Amino acid sequence: MRAVNKAVIAIAKDQNAGMKAALNYDNLINADVEKRRLQFSFDKLIVSPEMKEIGVGDIKDDRMARAIGIIVEGYQLARAPAPAEIFSREFLPPRAERELVYTAN
Repeated sequence: MRAVNKAVIAIAKDQNAGMKAALNYDNLINADVEKRRLQFSFDKLIVSPEMKEIGVGDIKDDRMARAIGIIVEGYQLARAPAPAEIFSREFLPPRAERELVYTAN
């Protein structure tokens, strides 16, 4: 988790470095397209008021409970597990290390 956290924060600051790493892994990707996808992900999926409040990688229990409820209803499951049965903060780095500053570049 610490490595993923560190990478997300680093790529948020420098998407070109992220694209360089992706190309080193798979040189068949279209870096321009993938960079736009990456920036869309930060703009629309990652950076949010909640993330700014609680840090990257965390989720509020009430929102997790609502999401669980949607899945329970949709799949007609017998019971709704508690958020703690699905998600643990035990592996998250300290909050101070999960501060993400995103700048499209």
